[in-house]
Amino acid sequence: MADRREELLELLTDHVQQHGLEGASIRTLATAAGVAHNTLTHHFGSRTELLAAVFERLSSRIPTGPAPTVDTAPTERLRATWAALLTHPQVSTWPVFYEVLSVALRSPEEHRTYLTRVSEGWTAPLAAELVAAGRSQRDALASATFVVAAVRGLVIDALCGGDRERIEDALALLADFVDDLTR
Repeated sequence: MADRREELLELLTDHVQQHGLEGASIRTLATAAGVAHNTLTHHFGSRTELLAAVFERLSSRIPTGPAPTVDTAPTERLRATWAALLTHPQVSTWPVFYEVLSVALRSPEEHRTYLTRVSEGWTAPLAAELVAAGRSQRDALASATFVVAAVRGLVIDALCGGDRERIEDALALLADFVDDLTR
């Protein structure tokens, strides 16, 4: 039964990633998955529980970039992550990421796991790396939060069709900040 739930979760996550959440009722999602609506309630419970599972799966699809290695400079990883964030198929994840985030923010208690993952999923590993490089825990968390927020903001600007040269210049400023953090 767990395998069927996983299969359905993958199908539904693909559907939401491609089509967004507009009109995403249990019945429309069941139709998209090719099953009866009671199949979804059997495997996921309520619409809220189903969407929470889909949101969680979507958040795991956002690439985080290359893993830290001793011989890779943080600015190199930042640029590699940036390139990965705006390549196909990842670029199709971003609009639904922000749509899902908006829905989750309207019902934070129902989507606490997702919101925690969005908040800490990139920040915590970067902060840990900064602590290992000698930063205080507080400074590392603040710096990691700033870097992640800046990257997400630049992604929004790029998706909105912002001037690529201006966005790349902003990324260069962010890379300088990251470089300063690790000195």
